[in-house]
Amino acid sequence: MRNLRRAAQEMAEMRSADLIRQHHDVWDELASGVWVPHADICQTESRIVVRVELPGVAPSDVRIEFAAGVLCVKGTKRERRRHRIERYLCLERRYGRFQRSLRIDGIVNPRRARAWLDRGILTVELPRLRNRPGTVVIPLGTGPNK
Repeated sequence: MRNLRRAAQEMAEMRSADLIRQHHDVWDELASGVWVPHADICQTESRIVVRVELPGVAPSDVRIEFAAGVLCVKGTKRERRRHRIERYLCLERRYGRFQRSLRIDGIVNPRRARAWLDRGILTVELPRLRNRPGTVVIPLGTGPNK
């Protein structure tokens, strides 16, 4: 019974955290004028895969950066200009600048990352590293001058 209660509490906390994140995303968008695309992160033994929804965005308008364990996808979704004047009855699609920063847990090699945009989905594959880059094993000796 305790396990069931704990699982229900964990699910409620996850739902709350997701709602809080969505709330912050909306306020960030309103405050900055930059919209935040939806993303999924999954993993296999050999890589971490990030998929970001970018419908209508040209590959030349996307910039992908990785620094300090954070993958940042940013760019611009351009609105097609019409020659004739139109009045919108409903405008739900987003245009303008976008940015999504995602913390990547795990040791990855961003220099060997691959990215492509297909049917409005940006996919970024980050290969996992077996050892942390820059880690050096220091052998234990018997002391100085020995």
